[in-house]
Formats: sequence, C-alpha cells, structure tokens
Amino acid sequence: MLERFPEAQIAIGPPIEDGFYYDFGLPQQPTEEDLKWVENRMKEIIKGGYDFKEKVVTPDEALKFFKESEV
Repeated sequence: MLERFPEAQIAIGPPIEDGFYYDFGLPQQPTEEDLKWVENRMKEIIKGGYDFKEKVVTPDEALKFFKESEV
C-alpha cells in the first residue's frame, strides 16, 4: 500500500485467524485501478516465497524497533 500511496499512514493491524490485516489512512479514496494494483502486487510478493518468522518482544522493544525503523 505504501508503494502505491507513499503518504499513507499505517493504522491498526491485529493478527486474525488466518493471517493479519492493516488499516491505512489514505490521502484519497482508492480507485478500482488502485485496488487491482495492490492485489497484483500482493500476488507478486507471495510468489517470492518469503519466510515469515514470529518474534515475541516486550512493548518497549517493539517501540524501540519501530522508532528506529521509522515505520
């Protein structure tokens, strides 16, 4: 989403039963073209076969990580 809308703001992103999701604050309502672009981009990423790893951290560690990564 940030590739398509660099000025978007990441909102909440809780884990769900079969994955996770994120809400975004977007600068404009996404068009059908935007949504299709995001869908195609996600398919490209999935084809990459990346490993996902879970890491349990304390709230302080998480705050430090995101502060340093400027997400």
